[in-house]
Amino acid sequence: MATAPDDLRRIPPPTGAIFPPRTGNHVEPLVDGASAFDRIATAVEAATTSVMVCVAFLETDAGFPGGRGTFLDLMDDAASRGVDVRVLFWHPEGHGVGAEDTFPGTESSGRLLGARSTSWQARWDAVGSQCQHQKAWLVDAGTDAEVAFVGGINITRGSMAGRDHAEPDPGLGFTRGERYSNVHDVHCLVRGPVATDVHENFVMRWNGASERGRRHGSWPHGRTEDLAEPRGRSPEVGSTTAQIQRSVLPGLYDALPDGENSVREQYLSAIAGAQDYVYIEDQILLSRVVLVELRDALERGVLVMASVPGDPMPELAAARAHPGIAAAYDALAALGAYEGFCLSAPCTRREWGYEEVYVHAKTAVV
Repeated sequence: MATAPDDLRRIPPPTGAIFPPRTGNHVEPLVDGASAFDRIATAVEAATTSVMVCVAFLETDAGFPGGRGTFLDLMDDAASRGVDVRVLFWHPEGHGVGAEDTFPGTESSGRLLGARSTSWQARWDAVGSQCQHQKAWLVDAGTDAEVAFVGGINITRGSMAGRDHAEPDPGLGFTRGERYSNVHDVHCLVRGPVATDVHENFVMRWNGASERGRRHGSWPHGRTEDLAEPRGRSPEVGSTTAQIQRSVLPGLYDALPDGENSVREQYLSAIAGAQDYVYIEDQILLSRVVLVELRDALERGVLVMASVPGDPMPELAAARAHPGIAAAYDALAALGAYEGFCLSAPCTRREWGYEEVYVHAKTAVV
């Protein structure tokens, strides 16, 4: 959440958030991967002390903008300069096992890192059948050069798209119009006091990573080190009030035994406080409680505009018979009865027809 201080009276922050709203931040939205990953890579290339990354999905052959190499290349280069590099990877269990866009804590991942003579530290973190979905970067933590990047963009070939969403280069290996080949998403560059909360979140997850003591659950195995808590809070650098909000299941970390559900709470609070419009981008607009809150906003005369994938994940259709998912589909369909509701799916026109711009973002403006 990023806003002006006065807005907190109309749209209160979630009471269940561990980190409070903090004043004095600089928050800069970075729209789409070409812009975001160029800024991220530039920051990593300039790092002098530390790089910390939470990774959800990763294609190891995805090249960064500007002719740079891959994620592993970027980390190797930073480590070669003496930078303390820590990467926390999602270790999938359940339906995510075997997915080509993950980097699990397995023998094959260890072989790859070994073949590269990887000198930086990695740990793997699982969450049962769910996904460790955080995508966050923190560079030079606790120094005057500290900068964080928080958002939703995965490190994949399709997520490197520019804001113009030009047709993907044939060399990337996509078929024409392939799902996930041209992705829209958002990250935010963050400086100031709230960046310390990003730091604390990483330390909690790193020190509590589920696989750290298991075979192939760390690199180098058995020789990764825990991190200390931040020593102080970063100084104010701007005028934006911002808050780090999370979705964390109970029982995952000793430091957060009851978990946190502040993202959902903030969405409900923000929609309930809307006066003019709600603009929302969502890869999976199927939270029934959010859809009911959007219906209530429409009843008040608030305009609701939603941007979603035109070619959604096939798993969503496959799960439609599930009672909970079916109720969400019904709640979404009910919004169509209101003149103030618009459901859109972006695309670009090519010589051969229309190509979807796949909405992976989870963001809203109220």
